Amino acid sequence: HGTLELSVGAFNLPGVTDPFAVVYSRSGSGGEWKEMGKTEEVIANCDPNFVRKFVFPWSSQDDQDARVQVKFHGRNNILRKTEMIGKVEVPLAELYEREDQCLDIVLESESGHEINHGESVAFLSVELINRETKDPITFKFRFGPESDYGGFDGKASSYFVISRELPYSPGQWARVHTSSMIEPLVADKKSRFSRGGSKQVRSSSADEDDETEAAKITTDVLFANDEQRRLLVELYHYREKKSGGSRFFGGRKASGDGSGSSDEMYESRHTLVASASFYPNALERVIKSKTPLRFEVEPEGNLKKGELTFDPCSFFSLAKGRPKLLIFVVDRMVWYASEKEKESTVNMYESYIERDIWARLIVPMQEGVTMEKQWKGSSFRGSFNKSANPHGGGFTRPSADTMAKSKAAAEFSKSLNKSMKPRLEDGGKNKPVDLSKLCDDIDLDDDEKYYDDTKELEQEERFNALK
Repeated sequence: HGTLELSVGAFNLPGVTDPFAVVYSRSGSGGEWKEMGKTEEVIANCDPNFVRKFVFPWSSQDDQDARVQVKFHGRNNILRKTEMIGKVEVPLAELYEREDQCLDIVLESESGHEINHGESVAFLSVELINRETKDPITFKFRFGPESDYGGFDGKASSYFVISRELPYSPGQWARVHTSSMIEPLVADKKSRFSRGGSKQVRSSSADEDDETEAAKITTDVLFANDEQRRLLVELYHYREKKSGGSRFFGGRKASGDGSGSSDEMYESRHTLVASASFYPNALERVIKSKTPLRFEVEPEGNLKKGELTFDPCSFFSLAKGRPKLLIFVVDRMVWYASEKEKESTVNMYESYIERDIWARLIVPMQEGVTMEKQWKGSSFRGSFNKSANPHGGGFTRPSADTMAKSKAAAEFSKSLNKSMKPRLEDGGKNKPVDLSKLCDDIDLDDDEKYYDDTKELEQEERFNALK
């Protein structure tokens, strides 16, 4: 009993910008389709994961016999009009009764034919939500005084996304909030910022422009009133290039963020910069202890390091009826000035291992065709294998690229121990440091500088996989 919440996303929508979805429902016995509402438009992104949710009653047999239809629309910049891209239709009970309560469906045209050679996919997930408690939470994001937040050149707009993990499908996410945009550091000749070498200097009047608009969300929306639900905060950059008065839309070379490649520096695209995950039942302790959240930097990006903390004015309690205020602060951001500097620094001092915390799934799509779906933050991408076994299913091993990075990092760690022989004081004896073991110890220790609330079992499994 209760209400069933539907989340909608898509992958590889062809030929349009600013997509949105319209959701319809009807009873299982037929009848007219009833419009439930439409999602927000997502600017210049062919892999949208929409924030807007759709709620269905789930108490009677008639409710559970209902069907849902989702139509995806977008703007065709060539024809300069909005058009329907494709649609999917499924019984709600089929979604709910699945073990993972989510489903990937190939988009079809109005006439029932697959679009884009069967490589455009809708992602639907449902969850039975307990809405007895709806405590409001006020929150916003801002950058600290030591954050050069517009990227290495100061020209990228910034925004934040909050998502909650799907309860029966770890590593897959339902977005619940997208913040307002924070404009670039360097916008025009009259910018309130000046450049001092590679350091961007903020003027004293800029403070109010370094934060998002305050927003409100309720506990049933943010974490489904489940204090052990993992939440994800992501920092994205958005760059826009205009051509003929309209946005230039990046191609399918996207790295999971919906548009252009890394060398297409000024095409319209969304880039995941960094992310942090945490659990609601740990928030009060994290805020009181002033412990920074572990800020995971994307290896493909140009951010060298950063820190995500809570403003001292923040307060949070799981107790019903207590006020809740979360002010996220991103600070101490340092960027690589160039790819050459990044490569040189990584080779000298650091070894990056991609954290395998996003789900990788083999999804049967149709006879003789499967899709490998890999999430990157709260966005997902897929690659199709038309000769694969459609009955594979389930989780796969990390990709070959991830395994290669892990192996290279392990070899680099060994060579660094051997050549530099870093030492720590241990019982009166100096011993070489095992960097991989040292990192693992830090990950498992809540009292270290960076707080990581990942379960110990997950840490152990990940570390064993890397070994």
